[in-house]
Amino acid sequence: MADEKLTQKAKDHVQQAGDNAQQIQAETVIINNGISEAQARELYSEMSKKAMKEYTAESHLLIEKKMADFANVLIPRIEKIENGFEAFADPEFQLELKKAQITSACTDKEADYEMLSELLLHRIENKDNRRAKASISKAVEVVDKIEDDGLCGLTVVYLAEKITVNMGEIRKGLSILNDTFSKIINTDLPTGNSWISYLDILDVIRASNMSEFRKFSDYYFDRFNGYSSVGICKNSNEYEKAIGYLESVNLNEQTLIDHELLDGYVRLPLTILEDLSNLTKTVIVPNIPFPISTKLDQNEIEALKNIIGLYSQEQEIKNVVKSGFVDLINSFGGLRMISEWWNSIPNHFIITPIGQVLAHANAQRFIKIPDIKF
Repeated sequence: MADEKLTQKAKDHVQQAGDNAQQIQAETVIINNGISEAQARELYSEMSKKAMKEYTAESHLLIEKKMADFANVLIPRIEKIENGFEAFADPEFQLELKKAQITSACTDKEADYEMLSELLLHRIENKDNRRAKASISKAVEVVDKIEDDGLCGLTVVYLAEKITVNMGEIRKGLSILNDTFSKIINTDLPTGNSWISYLDILDVIRASNMSEFRKFSDYYFDRFNGYSSVGICKNSNEYEKAIGYLESVNLNEQTLIDHELLDGYVRLPLTILEDLSNLTKTVIVPNIPFPISTKLDQNEIEALKNIIGLYSQEQEIKNVVKSGFVDLINSFGGLRMISEWWNSIPNHFIITPIGQVLAHANAQRFIKIPDIKF
């Protein structure tokens, strides 16, 4: 019998763009076959001339330089997307490009050029999603109005609520989260409540004076319930039943791992108990020099659900696990800093779709994360 071991499979993030193309002839856009970088820059130049009409002649020299700097950030990024330049044939994208150029004229920050570029890339990737396009269009208008610390705070809250890890081991999973947050914090996190009020004015968040955020450790304890569950005591009838469930679907005993926060207990290597759809097993097959990964079938998933049903629910033991979980979070400098900052936020708020695309674009400047689901 082949040796099988439970693993989790990370989701691949694939970028796609449209299939249209164009060339520039005077003021008219003609659909043709293929767009080169030179043609894209020509169209960019044409749109920048239209954008400059929003300003007086005295400012044109400065604005022209800023738009050129923005182009030098934007064009190379679009070039990396398959058929990315073909977006320049889309009239809607041309209008969005002009709006981004106008915003770029109001700033000279490299970070704002990067943000605008990420938003336009997201626009290309979501060209058929009206909700996404509406949110991106509004986000483009406020890029130059958000302060660095407010944007950083917004991004931290967004990632804390959205991202997870496909890592069964608790310490390694929290280490990945710690590294992720450390990469995106490029300035001091905001304090007080003025930044919350300001983001609310910009329609980036919806603030509430009636409630507060839950404590960071409580929030993560419940969110990552695969880590924080008690699991099963090795010296118990439940453990024997769990082994029986594994054997019934030809999964071996090593599928259960030692609980890092509770001696004498085992658990499934899950981050979130409900997230079973992407689980795979690796199978070692004779005469094949590498293990083969395959998704678990429905019978195997049902066996794991039955094992989760055997997890202890004793409150006293849960408290021991929670104490260890909080201590482990605080052992990572980045997570401890975020936890202390999170707990000091004076008002609860929800992030609007506009805020989500801004936070996502900001995070994309530092790390690769999956697309937003609208």
